[in-house]
Amino acid sequence: MTNVLKPLALLALALPASPQTACELAARLDALELRVGRMERAAWSAGPAVVCLDVASDLSPIYPTRALPAGMRELSVAIEPAAAARFGTLTAIFVAADVGAVAPPETEMARSVQPTNGEQRARFRYHQEAPLPPGAYRVELLGDGAPWCVLRFRVLPEFGAAQIVPAFPLEAGRAWSYAFVQEAAEGARLVDGDVPMGERIAGTVEIRVLATGAAESAGPTRIEIRRDGALVAEEAWRWDEQGLVATSRVADGEELALDPPQPLLLSASGVQAWHYLNAPLGYDQHGRQWGPLPLAGPWGSAQGFVVRTEQAEGELVHVAEREFVPGIGLVRERIVSARGGLLVARQELVLSPLAR
Repeated sequence: MTNVLKPLALLALALPASPQTACELAARLDALELRVGRMERAAWSAGPAVVCLDVASDLSPIYPTRALPAGMRELSVAIEPAAAARFGTLTAIFVAADVGAVAPPETEMARSVQPTNGEQRARFRYHQEAPLPPGAYRVELLGDGAPWCVLRFRVLPEFGAAQIVPAFPLEAGRAWSYAFVQEAAEGARLVDGDVPMGERIAGTVEIRVLATGAAESAGPTRIEIRRDGALVAEEAWRWDEQGLVATSRVADGEELALDPPQPLLLSASGVQAWHYLNAPLGYDQHGRQWGPLPLAGPWGSAQGFVVRTEQAEGELVHVAEREFVPGIGLVRERIVSARGGLLVARQELVLSPLAR
């Protein structure tokens, strides 16, 4: 049986809309052999295993790094699928190598053993109640009990008074242009309405802040999103004491009020977390935010913020990873849909080089 996946909602934190009921979708997914061998693996370019802030729903890393920000209470280790498949078991040993007077050198913080069972994917997560103290750490990875890989990283100290804080430009007429790609895993396909689009589509996405009248200037700002010139989404955004929030969204020609407003980017720096619940519209989302962190892309490089938002839809789990830079806006978005850790579809927006 063929599975059909609609194109994912561009930027909207509603995340992908289901083309059928959860039961129907689960039944169709059961008929698929979802393999990721042909998908791009740019996220794994740092090596077969990486320390990262978190993982997406297909267990690919979110923000691989060797320097974690202050205030972190947890971190993840993501292991490239082909590397994990070599072993029957993987062991992760988390070590505080040098954290000053907080703990003796070479203190083992935790140890975890995970059977891989040939599933070709692996992820470890370390969590503690108090923030990790600044200093040097490492994760020792064992494959079938033998040393395999050592990942060294640092936890950074708190920033000073000049710390960068989140912000988002909502001036009327502001526009951003993005390279856009959307892919389905093997055995699935994308559609636009009833029109088959194959396994991969690419194009250009533009997000534009529409002009508003003087009387509306203090209220939400109208946003339109176009793909290759065609209007695909309309929303209303506002920046307030909470941060950047969506207050309404147009779906099937009807404008839906988001009450409470839906968080996109919190106004506070550091490590943040939230839960957004809007039962009438079917939103039950968990968000986390980190920053400031160094970000880079075709647009350039700057300090910014990484936001992860997750929502389940039956057996599917959708994770949106977004990068925001103050004064610039959204510079990257990746949305991954997976079932049981296996990729179903992904889409990515990357901000084009800025005009000089």
